[in-house]
Amino acid sequence: MNTKQRYGTFAGVMFAAALVATFALVPAMDQQAFAKKPLNNPDFENAERIIGINYIGLPKGDGSAPDGKCLGNNSNNVYTVRGSGGQHIYWDNTTDSYVQDHCTEAVDGSEAIVKVDAFDLEAGEEGEVYYTVRMLGKPGGELKFCKETVANFTGGDHCVIDVDPTWQFLRDNGKPQFTAPKPLFDLKNEDIIWHSQTNNDFRIAQIDIWYVPLV
Repeated sequence: MNTKQRYGTFAGVMFAAALVATFALVPAMDQQAFAKKPLNNPDFENAERIIGINYIGLPKGDGSAPDGKCLGNNSNNVYTVRGSGGQHIYWDNTTDSYVQDHCTEAVDGSEAIVKVDAFDLEAGEEGEVYYTVRMLGKPGGELKFCKETVANFTGGDHCVIDVDPTWQFLRDNGKPQFTAPKPLFDLKNEDIIWHSQTNNDFRIAQIDIWYVPLV
C-alpha cells in the first residue's frame, strides 16, 4: 500500500470514528433528528417531515420536567407524567414548526403546544399533513389519545378515549415500528387538541409530522 492509499484509509477511519462519537454525544431521546423516513408507502415518496417530537413520560411523584425545559428551550421534547390521563397537546397550524410549551398539565398545569407549519389552503397549496408514532422504551408502555378541534375544546375531556383503536399505541417486545400514517388535521386544517392518556410503563413515543403534497 503506498503513502496515498494509507492516508486515504486513515482519513476514512478517522471520519467514521468522529461520526460514531457525534452520535454517542447525542442523548438517546434526542436522536430522532437523525431518523429516516419510516414508511415504504408509495404515497409517501414525496413526503417531507415537518417536525418530530419525543413525548416523554416522567416518573410519578416527580411531577416536574428538567429545570427550564417547559418553556424557552430549543428541544423537541414534550413531557408528561406516566400514568396520567386528561393531558393535552395543542397542535397549532401556523407558519413555523417548533415546540412552544414542552409540558402537559401534570407537569406545569397547562397543555403542551406544538406549532406545525402545514400547507395553506387559502394560498392555493395542496397537500395533507399526517402523523406517525413509534413507541420506545419499556415493553408494555401504552399511549392512548382522542382528538377534537380547538374550536370545540373548552377544557376538560370531551372526545372519548378507547373508541378508535388506531389511536392506541403499545410498546411490545419486538423491534419498535412506526405506525401507518394518519391525518393530523381535518380537511379545513383547523387546530387540533389531543387528549392523552398513558400507563405507568410508558416511557417515550416518537411522533413525526409529515407533509405530503398532492401531485
